[in-house]
Amino acid sequence: MKTIEQFVVAHSAWAVRKFPDQTTEGICKHIEKELIEVRACNGKDLVEWIDVIMLALDGYGRNGGTPEALLPLLDFKLNKNIDRVWAVQTDPNQPVEHIE
Repeated sequence: MKTIEQFVVAHSAWAVRKFPDQTTEGICKHIEKELIEVRACNGKDLVEWIDVIMLALDGYGRNGGTPEALLPLLDFKLNKNIDRVWAVQTDPNQPVEHIE
């Protein structure tokens, strides 16, 4: 089994080789398309979530993100979210935002 870093390296090499001219806008539009598929299955098809994750990793890498920085950045963001104050969820079908 690969480490997350090894996976990111392999995925990035494939994505850049296969789609060398892909832009952030193109990746975002593809993520939007994949989210339609996630909604269509009520989130039950885990492979649809993986499509979103892989596209996000592609955007991360194409914009300077490195495999070595991925887990530290994920941990940083998790801790930042833990420390934030969040609004009370009133509708489970709407996003819950943090309070500035």
